[in-house]
Amino acid sequence: MPFRLIVPEKTTSADPDPLVFISKTGDLQFNKAASELYFTDEYKHFRLLYDDKNRQIGIECMTQKNEGTRPMPRKQGKNSGRLELSASQYFRQIGIDPKKITGRYPVTHEVGNFALVIHLKKGE
Repeated sequence: MPFRLIVPEKTTSADPDPLVFISKTGDLQFNKAASELYFTDEYKHFRLLYDDKNRQIGIECMTQKNEGTRPMPRKQGKNSGRLELSASQYFRQIGIDPKKITGRYPVTHEVGNFALVIHLKKGE
């Protein structure tokens, strides 16, 4: 039987679509496309929100410090453009175990103050 070539799939950082990876520890890791599209240098703070009914995480980016904001981290890696937000405490507060929702999710921009919205899968 002849061998066949297995070519690795693209990684999240090379994916052209805005994506976020939710890690087992609750970190939100945005790929380069999401980071460049939604997290511009003008934003110095962010806050996390949650829509229980629709199972959506909202990330509101702000230029000034307000109630519930945290400092915006710098993009990870010299040339990667990735951005990582620590959200373990946030997940504890809303009662979601990040281990049960670990995976990649598309990121969308919604009208209003949100920089982006992450739609969690139903039933998790």
